[in-house]
This record gives sequence, C-alpha cells and structure tokens, in this order.
Amino acid sequence: MNAHLIAVLALVAGGYAVWAYFHPWRDCPRCKATGRNRLSTDRRRGKCRRCKGSREVKTFGAQLLHRAVRSARDGWNNRTNRKGW
Repeated sequence: MNAHLIAVLALVAGGYAVWAYFHPWRDCPRCKATGRNRLSTDRRRGKCRRCKGSREVKTFGAQLLHRAVRSARDGWNNRTNRKGW
C-alpha cells in the first residue's frame, strides 16, 4: 500500500515539475492581472506590489526548478569543456 502511494506521489510531483518548467507564469492573484493596486483610483494609480505591474507571477516552484536546470546545464558544460580530457 505504501509503495503504491509513494509511486503515485512521485508521478504527480514529476508531472507538476514538467508542467511548471514549460508554464512558469500565471496571472497575479493579488491584482487579478490588472497590474494595479487593489485600492487604486483614476487619480492615484499604484502598481501591484506582488507583480510590480507586470500582471504575472511565477508558478509555485518554477523559479527553483529553472535555477536547478540552469545550474546542472552549466555544470555539465564546464565538465565537458575542460582541457585534458
């Protein structure tokens, strides 16, 4: 029973990681993708604090995942470009 649960959780986590890698952006939940502060009026237009006016934020884990992939790729390139191998 526990082995099946672990396998299902691993598949779900792997699937989410692939999805987050290819779809790293989502609409900002704070400003509802308007880019403005919730209490802004026509006279005072302030940018959303979370997205800073871009209307999008990274999905959960996307930034960490992209950093890990970039680090692994750079490490592999440094390893294969060494002289003397």
